[in-house]
Amino acid sequence: MNDDQPENSSPNPVERPGLESAMRGELYHILRDRSFLKSPTLSKLLAYLVFETINGNGEKLKSYTVAVDCLGKSPDFDAKSDSYPRVQTMRLRKLLEAFYSKNLPSDGLCLYMVAGSYKVRVGPPETAYPELFRPLSTNRPTPYPVMDDASGEPEPTPKPAEPFDDAEPKVGIEIASILAFSFAITMVVAAAYYWLSGMYHSDVARAQPPRTAVAPTILVNAIQSSDDAETVAAADDVFAELVDGLRRSWAVRIHLQQEKADQASQKAKADYQLQARLGKLREGRQPLYLRLTETRSSELVWSSTAWLEPEKDAPANLGPSIAQLASPFGIIAKREAERTVDDHQYGYACLMRYVTYLRTQDLAMRPALDTCLKSSIDDSRLDAVRLAIRRFYLIETSTPENRAARFRQAQALSSRAVANEPKEAYTHFAEARLHYVMGRCEAGNAHTTHAVEANPYDPVLLAILGNFASECGMPGAELLIDQAFDQRTPGETFSRLTLILASIRRNDQERLIALSSSPADGISFSPAYYHLCEALIAASQGNTERAKPHWNSLAKIVGSRPDDPEEVLNHIVVSQQIRSRIISFLVAQKVLVQPSQTAQNPM
Repeated sequence: MNDDQPENSSPNPVERPGLESAMRGELYHILRDRSFLKSPTLSKLLAYLVFETINGNGEKLKSYTVAVDCLGKSPDFDAKSDSYPRVQTMRLRKLLEAFYSKNLPSDGLCLYMVAGSYKVRVGPPETAYPELFRPLSTNRPTPYPVMDDASGEPEPTPKPAEPFDDAEPKVGIEIASILAFSFAITMVVAAAYYWLSGMYHSDVARAQPPRTAVAPTILVNAIQSSDDAETVAAADDVFAELVDGLRRSWAVRIHLQQEKADQASQKAKADYQLQARLGKLREGRQPLYLRLTETRSSELVWSSTAWLEPEKDAPANLGPSIAQLASPFGIIAKREAERTVDDHQYGYACLMRYVTYLRTQDLAMRPALDTCLKSSIDDSRLDAVRLAIRRFYLIETSTPENRAARFRQAQALSSRAVANEPKEAYTHFAEARLHYVMGRCEAGNAHTTHAVEANPYDPVLLAILGNFASECGMPGAELLIDQAFDQRTPGETFSRLTLILASIRRNDQERLIALSSSPADGISFSPAYYHLCEALIAASQGNTERAKPHWNSLAKIVGSRPDDPEEVLNHIVVSQQIRSRIISFLVAQKVLVQPSQTAQNPM
């Protein structure tokens, strides 16, 4: 949170009639909730910020003032070196969001806060928490042509439907209208005949828009538990944390089960159903049994047990389960990606094809990706993710010859993705990664903070940004890498190189053993990345004889000489800094000879 950053120009709530009483009423409504009763520090902070906002001081609040006047810090508190008030405010924002994930506002208006400000705002649910109150179908026509690439070519915007003409029909066309009506009746009868005979069904099925145009929906059931008050309260808290974590991923949509609504119709609208049961506390841990089924077939897709420890936060307790369920490399995304092999190239299906491309590095997929990643998506969140992914794709598919031009194209997309969806983690992920690769540590660290705050449950995001941030000296970066390791999903290998490099830097042999793979793993992932990872692991274990064949295989795949490591790595590792680290390590481990001065020079 930047205290020196000017506040957004939205109106002060107290300047609008009636909102002061609305804020007071909603504050008391919130503070009566069990989650706030268990968090006296955050309750006190919320009350303080609300009343300061009512008194007209919301925009004037600084970290020092909040720390000293509300949070009990001494007058010598250093707001520049101590992030305590900012951390508590971030926790408060998350607790408010969790509260509204299971409670409606008392009088139709929610209290909410935005990152970078201590002012409390009030607004309708869809404005305050759009992710919580987003409708299941968010297909909206794009209101303007979307520009992509540095060329400035507009992407096609769907043509709006022609309005109905309510004017009186002209006499000269009345007979034609009657004939057209008769013809229409004839066609309806013929269509019915073909439908009854089964010949029409396949054509209708092909005409329907594929469901892979949008992210699949998970119907999340309330968590079952025993009837004792303590367990019921714990189940409510876990449910709020689970829903909050799932909503942070673009790869799935969340629909909460409504107890009074028809259960069959709710299930019919969803693609998957998540059921959970919270067991009783055992030796300081509480089991959460999770079960995911596909609604169409009732097939059991996944089941797991998460052991919750009271002293740990939600990412530590629920992170692995949320990552396996909802991340772009998780179980649902993997199933959906397999279904897009012969599907159309629009929307969510396109994004899943990119995920498949990352796994396989199949060059035959590039023409389709070149096309679909340029096509805007009606869903605003998915379209922002598309822009972010297009930035990844431009850099990842660059060659030494066109890399400079590709970087310029990627930069041209940067502000649009963040501006369209500033709370989407992937927009900041793309921005941070580009800044890091270009050697801009300060900007990279800033966007890493936003990305992790937006989604701390994506192991690929955590691994890649954590490794870069560690190189740039960002506090807490090593914790991101630990979190990525704990949350890695079975079979997910895209972040493997990053985790291997981090483990080598730490000399963590136990983790390197855990990251070792069987030969079969190379089949489902890029052979080039596979051989590079295996060469690094073998070298870290002092097994030079095993590392050299993997390096030679890598050089053969990319079409370069094994004795020119800079040229070999230039095909698959974009960052000059990471290439240099890999080369230095392999030279030190006697896998490579000291490269020539020419090979060492950066491009």
